[in-house]
Amino acid sequence: MRSSPYPVIIVPPNEKRRILKPSDVPLAAICADIERSCSLSIRNVEHISLTARSAVYLAETPNERMVLKLSANSSPTLTSAQEFQALQAVRIQGQVRAPVAVAHGKHLGVSWLLQEFLGGESLSSFFISETQCADDHLEDIFQAGQLLAKLHADAKTGHSAQRSLDHALEVAAYNLENSLYDPDEFLGIAPPGEIYEYLRTQRPDSLRECLLHGDFRPKNILVQKNGQLALIDWEHSFPGDPYYDLAVFAYYCSQDSVLTRFLDGYRLTAIDRERLRYFDLLSKLLNV
Repeated sequence: MRSSPYPVIIVPPNEKRRILKPSDVPLAAICADIERSCSLSIRNVEHISLTARSAVYLAETPNERMVLKLSANSSPTLTSAQEFQALQAVRIQGQVRAPVAVAHGKHLGVSWLLQEFLGGESLSSFFISETQCADDHLEDIFQAGQLLAKLHADAKTGHSAQRSLDHALEVAAYNLENSLYDPDEFLGIAPPGEIYEYLRTQRPDSLRECLLHGDFRPKNILVQKNGQLALIDWEHSFPGDPYYDLAVFAYYCSQDSVLTRFLDGYRLTAIDRERLRYFDLLSKLLNV
């Protein structure tokens, strides 16, 4: 059996969830690590966003702006090493515009990743609401479908596809056991435990495997000045079935015209609704 060429999710031992707070972020020490590892001097750091397990900064070097991402090491899916490997794989593939990964490391329980800064306007800015896109931006939706098709171009069947789903279900079980999910995602559907049992017992047949973005939603798709699309935020990337990324984006397509235009770009003439539902439910336990 061949081994997967893509980054593999590693589930850590059960441990108390570590909350990353602003006071936890050793910025000066991390900047010193960066200077030692890649000879880059960071002159200024500007905070962009902060969540319970991650923080993002705009880092200025003498020659360019870069993005510095930090994450708590106790998370099974948010690791700088995994995102670094995904960005390296995308660069080798050469089909999708994504940030260039410069370096990554760890300092006192916080992992860090330094990467290229990409400018552009988020595709989500063209949405009237979370799931409704303005009609005059359907061409951008079509291009998003094309972008994802390029990423999935080397999808293959085989034993490793089954093992990739095994790994994903292990992470889902970890998140369920440690309450690492959004309860609102399951309102009107079923309790998270029942969803997990469904995922475990109703696995799709004929799985394929490719490198997934893992969070292919409008906010992570940039429309650049030249009209081309770029894809950012690869921390959830893992090897798996292409329908996972399709399901994540389909959630934001409440209008049939938007979903149809997206699938036209992807060149998928008929969509398997049951498979789409399976991976939509899986994403609710993984993409947290």
